[in-house]
Amino acid sequence: MHKDWIRVVWGLLLIIAGVLMLLVTLGYLAELSSLFWGLVLAGLGVTFMVTYFGDRSQWWPLIPAGAFLPLGLGLLLTWIGLPDWLLPEFLFLGLCAAFATIYLFNRQENWWALIPGGVMLILAIITPLERVLGGVWVGAFVMWAIAAAFGWLFLQNRRQNWWALIPGGVMVVIGVLPLLAAAGWESLLPGALFIGIGLVFVVLYLLRSPEVPTHWALWVAGPMFLFGLALIMFLGEGLLRYFWPALLILLGAGMLVRNLLAYGRVSREVGRPTEPPPPPAPEVPVPPVPEAPPAPEQPPVAPEPSEPPATRGSDHVGEEA
Repeated sequence: MHKDWIRVVWGLLLIIAGVLMLLVTLGYLAELSSLFWGLVLAGLGVTFMVTYFGDRSQWWPLIPAGAFLPLGLGLLLTWIGLPDWLLPEFLFLGLCAAFATIYLFNRQENWWALIPGGVMLILAIITPLERVLGGVWVGAFVMWAIAAAFGWLFLQNRRQNWWALIPGGVMVVIGVLPLLAAAGWESLLPGALFIGIGLVFVVLYLLRSPEVPTHWALWVAGPMFLFGLALIMFLGEGLLRYFWPALLILLGAGMLVRNLLAYGRVSREVGRPTEPPPPPAPEVPVPPVPEAPPAPEQPPVAPEPSEPPATRGSDHVGEEA
């Protein structure tokens, strides 16, 4: 029964929304204040909340409710004098609360809600933080906050969510890059990125266990380190730009010296006079080994005499006698 009246409410809302959009298109509602739109958005948010409480097994109405209801309340507050730059805060905090509710509804299946919820929380903090610290630190804070969300996801289940360390660590590294750029080390940014990613895989390798099979991470960290160092030496400024020419010169000189030393060693061995071979050692006569005498022959053994077998006729004669 409740599904029927929910459909009726949504039908009426769609009609009202269509009429309002038509009036806006025709130019009749161009001068409406934030009070009107705040009431409209708040009404939409309340409708989605009613839909959720009508069937709590469906959590999707929480997302539009978390967007429309706080945004409508923010418009109403700006109508009474709240600064306009605080309006996005209502939207981000409302969506953060919606995703947090979805996660608490079923933590095992809805673990993914931590990621958008954490992002919404970060965006809610950016605006006031930018007014206090400036844009460089805001970018770093955003990346670190996203990394914290992945770290929380890893701590929830270390055996299955070990992969969360990779994007979380990369976000930490990306957050450091704006600070390096602000310090005047722009030329080191590409190499620092790859070295930082290599450190992430080193940490992943150190956390290896029978439940966390990350033994392969060291094979990824090594090339990342080498490539990062190569970029730093190739793109670096000051004395670092002389590294590759000096390295090539030293490698070439080392190869020449090695070949020259090997050629001189061969020349000395070829020009050295050959000594006559030493005389052969005198042969020592070996006395013959005496042969063993042959074993004496034994006389043949005579066969024992055997009795002749009795015939059938002799036995018959003896019986007649």
